[in-house]
Amino acid sequence: MVEKARHLIRVGDIIVVPHGTHFRTIRVKGLGSRRGPSMEAQSLYEVATVPVRVSELETPWKRLLMED
Repeated sequence: MVEKARHLIRVGDIIVVPHGTHFRTIRVKGLGSRRGPSMEAQSLYEVATVPVRVSELETPWKRLLMED
């Protein structure tokens, strides 16, 4: 599990991102060369699956995703 912002990602990587009580799974489509507007940032990824509520996950997944 990646916990630091300095971890390198590549185009095609799939990332699971905690978002409140849900997890979002996104696929990296491109890498930005600068910090730009949100519309530009949104073109660099796509949502790979429907957000999953943490309480709906099976116990093994919870342990894997919630590890410190």
